[in-house]
Amino acid sequence: MPERVAWTPELVAGFWDALARTRLLELSFGKLAGPYLLTAIRPYLDPSKRVLDFGSGDGHFVRHLVANGFRAAAFEPSHGRQMTIAANVGNEPGFLGFVGPDYDGPRFDVICMFEVIEHILEEALPEAFALIDRLLAPDGLLIITTPNNEDLELGSCVDPRGTVLFHRWQHVRSLTVDTLSQLVGRFAFAPVVVNQIEFSDVVFGPGGGRLASLAEYANLFNTYRPLLIGNGDRLMAVTARTATAATMREAVATEDAWSRAPVVVPTRTEIVPPQTGIPPYAPRATARAVALGAIAPRDRWRTLNPARMRKEGGHGWRIDLRLAGAGDRGDRADVSVVELFEDHLPLGPRHSAQEAIGRLGRGRFSHAGTTLHFASSDNTDPRRNGRVYRVRFPSALGRLLRSFRA
Repeated sequence: MPERVAWTPELVAGFWDALARTRLLELSFGKLAGPYLLTAIRPYLDPSKRVLDFGSGDGHFVRHLVANGFRAAAFEPSHGRQMTIAANVGNEPGFLGFVGPDYDGPRFDVICMFEVIEHILEEALPEAFALIDRLLAPDGLLIITTPNNEDLELGSCVDPRGTVLFHRWQHVRSLTVDTLSQLVGRFAFAPVVVNQIEFSDVVFGPGGGRLASLAEYANLFNTYRPLLIGNGDRLMAVTARTATAATMREAVATEDAWSRAPVVVPTRTEIVPPQTGIPPYAPRATARAVALGAIAPRDRWRTLNPARMRKEGGHGWRIDLRLAGAGDRGDRADVSVVELFEDHLPLGPRHSAQEAIGRLGRGRFSHAGTTLHFASSDNTDPRRNGRVYRVRFPSALGRLLRSFRA
């Protein structure tokens, strides 16, 4: 069994120095989730407040803050990563500069500690929280994110010699809602609210739930009720010194059962079928959808009547399409442009030989003259399997648009 590495300050420094010389930091949480984090903490910010990003890494979140009109400083021990931050935001008017352990300037109204607490060695926690206490304004907020109940072993790697086991991102602790509350309590902080949030494109992105852009979600994070969004794989704890947190909870009356009950925002995955835009399965086409070729203009669709389907040999069936346009013929077996769908599933290959349709089936079809020869996707009887069969006669413009998409 490989031995789990015992992290020391020297090993931690060497690990992150090495990572900084690779592209792996492109996968950092701050880079991937920064815009979504800003959406979640925006109710606690305003342009008059001073914000400190504690453990800034390459400064991705600082960039989001200053780009959105907030005043922010960075605490980042690595000199190399400070240089990266300076190159990216050093000349921005909202950037307040770098903070070190000897900082003696104005305190900060909000300190963001995003994906940091799981990295801090146990013996370094008192020093880290003492520094935060010194940097935070008397009624300031400390906002923490960390993986929610992470399985540290499943997040680990083994070195090629098979002797050492270590977490691939140098995590040293796994936290839950309760254990995170207990940890900050050791240093005279307490949670105002602890949310469980999936900070992903699926939930926040323009191609997903659009939580970061839809106006109807703009006030979602204003509540002090705990939020459970998506798979809840990240904790986001809004904390303050114990007395301040108690005052805030009392002011918003968070001690009753209703206020303690999570606001659950579930997500789901949806498949966008190839037939998008075809009644009755999808809404009316929009101009944008047409422009993108998602729905080909002037395509003609016909639903096949099961009562008119006739059995052929083996798995094959036929139906007269009538007035279907040019079909395959003896000297040209690739003339027809007809497409066949079984519910939302495109069938094919098209232009299949009639012998192959009967012998093999599995969705093969051909259109010869005005007759469609075909088999269902699983060789069941298309008159009785409960599926809807449609043919599409693409317009010339529609075929052109689809060729561009292909």
